[in-house]
Amino acid sequence: MQAGRKLLIAYAAGFLADIRSCMVKDIQIEQRETAPELGYPQFHVQISNNCMAGCTAHKIHVSCGDFHSYTGLNPATFRKLAYDNCLVLNGGPLETGKTVSFHYSSTFRYKLAAKLAVYFC
Repeated sequence: MQAGRKLLIAYAAGFLADIRSCMVKDIQIEQRETAPELGYPQFHVQISNNCMAGCTAHKIHVSCGDFHSYTGLNPATFRKLAYDNCLVLNGGPLETGKTVSFHYSSTFRYKLAAKLAVYFC
């Protein structure tokens, strides 16, 4: 790690090493329903890093219940690791101001919420 850079681990419970920096709430997840696919409702998801301190988020874990998609979903973008634990970008970086998006098809809309992010500032 470069000198002068900080590693911060933010949990949904509110733990944060440095209150002036990024928090898990800076990972914003938005969903909207789109045209059905294969007879199932389809949802478009956007996950954004809105950290105002300019930190890059890594290892973004999302609370996702028993997530399942009837249509193909690139596991490098979003994948379920276990019940209520999905991983974004294989744990790779999501820079400040950047967004990753994907579609999934299901009988209902899953409640998705960021629960862990590791920040490098």
